[in-house]
Amino acid sequence: MNDSNETVTISYAVASCSCVSLDWTREPVSPGSEGKISVVYFRESTADSFDKVISVFFADESKPHQLRISGYFVETAESLRKDFPGRRGALGLQYDPGDFATVHPGVPVYQNLWLANFSSTGIDVSLEDFSEGFEITPSHVKIAPGARRELMCTLRPDSLSWGHRNYSFTPVVDGVRDSSVTYSALVLPDWSSLSSAEINSSAYFKVIGDVHHFGVIRKGNPAHLVVSLQNVKGKPFRILDIRASIDGVTIVAPAEIAAGTRADIDVNIEPSALVPGGNKFTISLVTDTPLKPFTEIEVMGYVEQ
Repeated sequence: MNDSNETVTISYAVASCSCVSLDWTREPVSPGSEGKISVVYFRESTADSFDKVISVFFADESKPHQLRISGYFVETAESLRKDFPGRRGALGLQYDPGDFATVHPGVPVYQNLWLANFSSTGIDVSLEDFSEGFEITPSHVKIAPGARRELMCTLRPDSLSWGHRNYSFTPVVDGVRDSSVTYSALVLPDWSSLSSAEINSSAYFKVIGDVHHFGVIRKGNPAHLVVSLQNVKGKPFRILDIRASIDGVTIVAPAEIAAGTRADIDVNIEPSALVPGGNKFTISLVTDTPLKPFTEIEVMGYVEQ
């Protein structure tokens, strides 16, 4: 309610957290009339309560007026289903699969993981069979009915890991082992210590051709294609890792490509890796040049019945 003698206009409003969505009356509010600020809070999965500040700016005023919203949550089956889309029986998983995004060899990264209990009784959860370099602490927890529990994921990629890597663990609920949970990561070299000049003077290459097609083959036959790379700058670069997104693909590539030269990558595809009809997969390439550290090459082809 505008209880002043002058028309007021809300210029804009901003919340202290991106978890708050705001809308407000855009038109001027005359004396005695009402304007509205609509506030919607989207629960963060880690929150049992909330306390947020909203700053409201009016035209011709430099200092904002502050509002505060706060409250507590009562856990419901609906809130658990929303926040824990992954399921292993009674166990709810915040991430399934999980993703560490881009990481660097030898540099540990951390991520919160929340678990939930969907059952009406308490559960005993053990996390086992961790991939090397991957751990979750604590690895043994008890979760009350309808409750959630926070854990910490730690990933320490070894110095020989490059490209797309998968890490996993196996949940065991009340002594029953379930299917594994996978986390992915893209492991790339760390060039944070290089200057802009050093980065810009490093090697750069182009993949020859936009479409890489192994053609049309008969069912039961292997497929083959060649992908060419052109080093267009005056420094050599090394291929640190090259692999296909599917099994049954053998790739032969040079370890290093000299400055100003062109090199071929041989891709051989076993019949077991192909299905009748259209086939598509990617080849991921990790190099030691900061100008182009990671490249994905799409491969297509058709298998006749």
